[in-house]
Amino acid sequence: MANCGVLIAAMSLDFGGAETHVIDLATRLSDLGFRVSVTSQGGRLVKRLEQAGVLHLGAPLHSRAPLSLLAATRILGETVEARGVELFHAHGRIPAWVLTQVQRKHPAIPLVTTYHGVYTAGFPWNLFTRQGDICIAVSDDIKSHLVNHLGFDGARVEIIPNGIDTRRFAPAPQPPLREEIVAGNSGPVVTNVSRLDARFADTAVSLVEALPSLDAQHPGIVGLVVGDGDRLGDVRQACERCNSLLGRRAAVAVGGQEDVVPYLLSSDVVVAVARSALEAMACGKPVVLAGEGGFRGALSAGNVEMARRHNFTARGSDVTATAGEIGAAVNSLLESSELRAASSALGLEVVTRDYSWEALVPRTLAVYRKAFEMKSLRKERL
Repeated sequence: MANCGVLIAAMSLDFGGAETHVIDLATRLSDLGFRVSVTSQGGRLVKRLEQAGVLHLGAPLHSRAPLSLLAATRILGETVEARGVELFHAHGRIPAWVLTQVQRKHPAIPLVTTYHGVYTAGFPWNLFTRQGDICIAVSDDIKSHLVNHLGFDGARVEIIPNGIDTRRFAPAPQPPLREEIVAGNSGPVVTNVSRLDARFADTAVSLVEALPSLDAQHPGIVGLVVGDGDRLGDVRQACERCNSLLGRRAAVAVGGQEDVVPYLLSSDVVVAVARSALEAMACGKPVVLAGEGGFRGALSAGNVEMARRHNFTARGSDVTATAGEIGAAVNSLLESSELRAASSALGLEVVTRDYSWEALVPRTLAVYRKAFEMKSLRKERL
């Protein structure tokens, strides 16, 4: 497949787990000699693609509006000829639908789809959800959702988790940023990294609300929230209430950050799910899994397999990520150096072995080969 032309389509390239995965995948494929083009609505991470020498083409793949879908289909169709595309790879429902339309004019080009989360199912959503020739689900529970609720053929769904750049996210001494964060406080730093929208912001607020109780046991504790979204204002208001109560700058919402590594390395405990949790684990930090789906608690040998099946989210949990639950889990880690060390070592081992790009690129290429083989078999049968 050397020098193969691959068109990767995503809704956008703003801060987020799926978006980061797309950029990393495109960069890795380009390094291997693939001719990679990425198309999306755009966003703040496009410059990372450009710095890696990967072409980005703007298309309204973020919208279900009929005119946007028509425009995106036209742009991607033109890209096939201009860039010599030989394989499509769609990330998400809208890109998969658009590339399915493009594929009708180019039936010899295989379509691989990747689904990063759980989607609304039922009529009419199932009508607009496309599997492609072969589908990648990033975790076991997402594959079950695709098969049981969206009608996908399970024999054509492979499970490959999102990759983590373990060269960039790796244990290292605490950076100078820690002193800036602590800002005269003497306590530990607890960090939440997340998109701050309707689905995820409540976890950040709960962490901030837990700080006054945690301060009684760990004086001078600092709570850091990294991320942005339409509820960033709510999180900052929670920080103001906490700081007023404690009489110091104990809670800080720094907004979205392109590079979260310094913040992770400055932390004693990280509260997160999904990619953010995996990136913290790769940095050797103890993690409390709280966010999408609820609360799973501090990462441990007792919950790591359940967490893995749900892409290190709290999906499937019946516990809500309240201030009390988060505070208790953070406190248990801060009180015990043994628990922190065990959680850190476990997380680092899991990411290094199963989530590094070195482990996942060969598996992705195997799916690409399988997609080409499926097309060849169809030709032979015709």
